[in-house]
Amino acid sequence: ASWYLEVQAPWGERIVNGDKIVETRRWELPAHLLGTEVVLVQSQSGQAGVSSLPDDVTGEIVREHCLEVLGTVVFSGCRPYETKDDWLADFPRHLVHDSGGYGWTPETRGWEVASVQRLEIPGRPPPLRRHF
Repeated sequence: ASWYLEVQAPWGERIVNGDKIVETRRWELPAHLLGTEVVLVQSQSGQAGVSSLPDDVTGEIVREHCLEVLGTVVFSGCRPYETKDDWLADFPRHLVHDSGGYGWTPETRGWEVASVQRLEIPGRPPPLRRHF
């Protein structure tokens, strides 16, 4: 089974370009995804930190939301940002500004990107179901 990770534009492009080498989330990287190739799906920019997708993503929703598979990513680890200063110091790796809905919280985690494989031509994902 393939695993998919949704990221809003422009973050997916920044990951596959190699500019963003830490993906920030408000939860731990699931252990089963550590070292596993994950398909990177970029959705349109929307509300920061909130997916615009339902738990079940049909083919119609894929088209409606202009979802694109940009490539695959492998994560090598996950680290907590104990303090805001710790998170701010890591800006060159995660590229997330402190304004808006993506700023630091005590729950913020950094998912370390080990490798990325970019598709030459982005494609559409199949229907998907959210697992977490």
